[in-house]
Amino acid sequence: MASPNDQSRSPRRSPSSAVARLADAEGHVGVATPDDVARHFLTDTSFWLDLEALGNDDLSDFCRALQLPAELADIVVHGTPRSWFAPTETAVVVSLPWVIGTDWRASQDAGYLNLVLTEQFLLTVHATACEPLDRALRSIDAFAGQEKDEQELGAHFLFLILDSLIDSFKPLLLAIDDRLGEVQFEMLKGGAPEVHDELVNMLGALTDGIQEFGWYLHDLEDIAQDLHGLPGMRSDSHAHLERHRKRVTRMKANAREIREEAKDALSHYSASVAGRQAVVINGLTIVATVFLPLSFITGYFGMNFTILTSHAQTTLWSFILLAVVLPLGSVALSLSLIHRMVRRLGLNRLSEPPP
Repeated sequence: MASPNDQSRSPRRSPSSAVARLADAEGHVGVATPDDVARHFLTDTSFWLDLEALGNDDLSDFCRALQLPAELADIVVHGTPRSWFAPTETAVVVSLPWVIGTDWRASQDAGYLNLVLTEQFLLTVHATACEPLDRALRSIDAFAGQEKDEQELGAHFLFLILDSLIDSFKPLLLAIDDRLGEVQFEMLKGGAPEVHDELVNMLGALTDGIQEFGWYLHDLEDIAQDLHGLPGMRSDSHAHLERHRKRVTRMKANAREIREEAKDALSHYSASVAGRQAVVINGLTIVATVFLPLSFITGYFGMNFTILTSHAQTTLWSFILLAVVLPLGSVALSLSLIHRMVRRLGLNRLSEPPP
């Protein structure tokens, strides 16, 4: 997977597709500048700030507007080394990948979403358009007008976003499972050499995903006991965390099952290739065995000893016996051996795929 929030390929200033969106607790959403964020921050009302495809300088400007400490600003600008859920003194920091589509190769270029939750705001930062985040953003309207603690809205939407990110892997895992079924059907017909590389790459992608989920689950377990004391968390946050943890656990278990299926398919392919190689080796063994009599005759009578060659040079019948009759007899014996061994070992099925 790509490194989280990799800004090394982004320009120093925001590209034309860059956008900063601010949503308040009442569900109002609009484009924001660092000055807008600074003024909203001073009102002490909760809000959600989404920063998409911004350059390092612009991210730093928004961090200053939010008065983020240096360690949090560094995470916002440069990302995190892996998927994690970790608290600091003033915030909860989360990083998770998401994928788009059903191509399993997409997981190798998955984007990361970095989230910072404080007592006042929820900040989301991502380098490309994030469809799971857009789905969560559209859900704000469903909560507009409800009598709900503004601080609880931050934690609620945090887990709403995280659930949406995890759910983005469902279509991908289903597509991998379907592709494995197709690969196993193809192997019944012999299987192309490209199948091996595809299965190996598929196993690598699944293993990376399982590792990401494992790290993330360990972080969730570490903070579960002290969740109520973390910034931005309130009374029902533990229920949201448990529901989210179960969702991640199920996704990890599904990925493990599909990885085992991929391992079985790879083992079956290796066994199929080994079976075909064994048939080829049997054929080569038969050929070598058939030519042993001829090799012995040519080797034995090819030795230039007078006791073996003097009569052959002067006697016609000796020449006919050694040069004509004996080789013809060896050829006849070889053909008989070939016929019997082909029927016994099934060499005539050499080109057919093994069952």
